[in-house]
Amino acid sequence: MQVRPLVPADVRILIPAFLDAFNGPPWHDQWTEASAQRYLGGFAANPAARLFGIFDHDTPCGGLVGQIRHWWTGSECFIDELFIAPAHQGRGLGRALVDGAERLLAAEGIAALTLLTERDSAAERFYLGRGFEHRERLGFMSRMCDLQGR
Repeated sequence: MQVRPLVPADVRILIPAFLDAFNGPPWHDQWTEASAQRYLGGFAANPAARLFGIFDHDTPCGGLVGQIRHWWTGSECFIDELFIAPAHQGRGLGRALVDGAERLLAAEGIAALTLLTERDSAAERFYLGRGFEHRERLGFMSRMCDLQGR
């Protein structure tokens, strides 16, 4: 397995793994190739984007898409998406992808990895097992837009 940095145009090679990872269990999303291209391509278009793929020879098995954020305590990479295609899960590829991306980011002077994930999920357990910690002072908030009152 090899972790490689990618360029924005490489988003297209990650889409099959992304679709496999999120359209099946446990997420059961309904991504199409077009919506995944818009979604991942939107992240990739940001000059602060960092993209990584994990490959078995030349076969893309998963990806990590993040954004560099500069903070007063140092720069961080906020992980927008991390995914491994189900056919490749359970072999340590997620760990290898996070570790490989971290090494490449640290070489750029990136001091931290941050993310949001669903509580009490396999994803949360994965990240906790990789040394990520909860920040109890922070809370995720959202508000739906009133589209009727445009």
